[in-house]
Amino acid sequence: MTRDEKALLLGFVLGDGHLRQVTKFTADLRFYHSIEQLEYLEFKVALLAKALGCEPPKIYHRPRKDGHVRIEANKCTRFFGILRRALYRNGVKTLTLSILKRLTDEAVAIWWMDDASVRIRLNPKTGVQKSREAWLWTYCTEADAIACQRFFEHKYGIMPKLAPRRKKSDPNVWFYSLRFNTKDMSILIPRIRPYACKSMLYKFFDVVHSAEPLAETKGEDIVQSVEKPTVIRRPKKSNDCMDL
Repeated sequence: MTRDEKALLLGFVLGDGHLRQVTKFTADLRFYHSIEQLEYLEFKVALLAKALGCEPPKIYHRPRKDGHVRIEANKCTRFFGILRRALYRNGVKTLTLSILKRLTDEAVAIWWMDDASVRIRLNPKTGVQKSREAWLWTYCTEADAIACQRFFEHKYGIMPKLAPRRKKSDPNVWFYSLRFNTKDMSILIPRIRPYACKSMLYKFFDVVHSAEPLAETKGEDIVQSVEKPTVIRRPKKSNDCMDL
């Protein structure tokens, strides 16, 4: 594999991918998505097969008790064993700047499509765009989130803000994600959008604007995606070595 292909596999793991230990030296990479994201999973499986030089892994449909269907795919290799040992300390995924620096724009695009959510604020009277925001839901420790901040500063010259949230089951525990503003988006999106899956373009601000003025809302932001307008309330406010 090339360096870029290894970086892409790292991007899979940072997003919705999960590495499960199989043997002492191997691990498998698993993707889990809802049935609504079947096109996106097929997109990821094709990239995975190309990077590994193998046949695309089979996609399984797993019915759930709530009536929804979860789709998954997995692939086991020795390289994923190396990747797991580098990322998972004592069974917990740990992010460091030295590892994150290996990411390419394509790998960041995968991470973004997996974990980001975006919002466009429109003037409620005129429908004119006021600003753009995005969150990269890393749900990691503060140290890991700071490593992510430093990575985006190093690679793109931007500094997203930390977005802390309390753990529901334990209010004393905090998880951290990243929040990107309009200026951050103007720099980041043009770099990673060329690698977007068609069904995930809404996460890159491919939006449909209404020609008619939008109705005024009370304390809410009007967001328009590639599918339909949606109203969303404001949300509450080391050195490692890896053979990649």
